[in-house]
Amino acid sequence: MIYCLGDSFTKGFLIERSYAHLLEKMGLNVVHLGENGSTSKDLFKRIKYVKKGILIIFVGTNDFLNGYSVDFVKQNIIKLTEGKDKVIIVIPPHVEEEDSYPIYEMANRKIDQYANWVKENYEYIDARKIQKESDFIDGVHLKERFHIELSQKIYNLVKDV
Repeated sequence: MIYCLGDSFTKGFLIERSYAHLLEKMGLNVVHLGENGSTSKDLFKRIKYVKKGILIIFVGTNDFLNGYSVDFVKQNIIKLTEGKDKVIIVIPPHVEEEDSYPIYEMANRKIDQYANWVKENYEYIDARKIQKESDFIDGVHLKERFHIELSQKIYNLVKDV
């Protein structure tokens, strides 16, 4: 069983099929635990549904856009992943920087700091390396092309587990 725990990227906001839906179409058993607007703290409400299997966590964008620190997210991830069989962290993509939204630049710096920590501590997929400038829908969310590539990378990590 694969548990996809996260925010609007996991839920599939503004698109028909998120990476979690695409993994299901590939024949994997997936439990969808994504909710729009979720921060890492919000995931504690849904972690109780995660049983034996693979846990994929895709979160951080809302934390950083709301001013939470990288340490806050790290501590939540540590608690959320304690005792789990297999964990894959999806490092969030950057948000589209605009002069009128200086918080986006700050959020991207925090995503980069978080990514460095994730790379040292977890199996991961770096969504920053998947995203393309043409993928943006609204400055934060990305088109289905991004989700297709992400689901293929996840599938390659979990297909033999």
